[in-house]
Amino acid sequence: MEDTLLKKKLEDIRLYMRSNFLDCFIVINYESSSRSTSRFLTGFQGTFCIIFISQEDFDFYTDSRYLEYVEYGYKSLNVKIYDGNLIQLLKKLLSAFKPGAKIGYEASNISVRFYKRFFEVFKNFSFVGCEDIFLSLRTKKNASEIDNIKKAVIISEKSYLESIERFEYGMSEKDFSALLEYRMRINGADSCAFETIVASGKRSCMPHGYASDKKIEKGDIVIVDFGACLNGLNSDITRVFCVNKIDPRYKKAYDVILSAQNLAIEASRPGMLSSDLDGVARGIIKKYGLSSYFTHTLGHGVGYDVHEEPKISKNSSYILESGNVFTIEPGVYFPGDFGVRVEDTILLTEKGHQNFCSLTKEIIKL
Repeated sequence: MEDTLLKKKLEDIRLYMRSNFLDCFIVINYESSSRSTSRFLTGFQGTFCIIFISQEDFDFYTDSRYLEYVEYGYKSLNVKIYDGNLIQLLKKLLSAFKPGAKIGYEASNISVRFYKRFFEVFKNFSFVGCEDIFLSLRTKKNASEIDNIKKAVIISEKSYLESIERFEYGMSEKDFSALLEYRMRINGADSCAFETIVASGKRSCMPHGYASDKKIEKGDIVIVDFGACLNGLNSDITRVFCVNKIDPRYKKAYDVILSAQNLAIEASRPGMLSSDLDGVARGIIKKYGLSSYFTHTLGHGVGYDVHEEPKISKNSSYILESGNVFTIEPGVYFPGDFGVRVEDTILLTEKGHQNFCSLTKEIIKL
């Protein structure tokens, strides 16, 4: 990460700390517990690090497993090597503070066992769970983050088309999932954004129907929800294909969903409530009498986590702003029968929006 990006993030964090009377902030990325935060702050993608932030200091520790890794790509961080004794390290970092000092930390990423084992040693300090600062800063993507998400989308779409070309009758859902994930890695992804969802036939009525041993058969509708991760940033896309024929019932339901999605994308702009955007799609679905089959939110933020702020939900009061990246993914699911969904990843700009996805939204017939 360039020093200028880290400097700007630290300025924002220190302003938050002053506003909330925090003396320092400690990020403990233990076995990936705060991996997204460490990626956001520094670009570091390892599974262990300790980040200490005060008004004067910024310290980054990791263990010897990553010595060569950080020497190669993170020299600007002035990385210090952690010796394996977390209590002693925390004592060192907190030694400058008087009893009663307020220490910020990510409460949602620390287990009770971890808390009792380490933080209760420091009873003279007040530990304050306030990870919202990172979640808030992450809602607006910078140019580098946007570029990586765009590239992750390109990798995802290319890989999906290549997988479609290699589809064979009788493949299982797991077979197709493995093929798609392989193609994403071949095309440059660091990893998959999440476990690829492939749900065919009656299993398509499950919004998150992870790939099974079920064979994809003629006449099946197949929902594929997939994404690539590149430099810590993710993409998220859903498309539908049918095998041999497209059942008119699938097409009718899908056309409603596609209409709802297109209208919601066109309506997306800074300054609107995310609940209002959710309502645009929900209104179309309600018009066709399918409200009870649309069982999830319209979308979610995408970035260092696949699901992050802002939520595009009927219950959200978030005011959308330029730099937000999120999905728009309406779907309807008929229990025991079938389901349909379509999903794109979009960016809000000062003038409106940009859809990162160019992959056809027609139901492909194989």
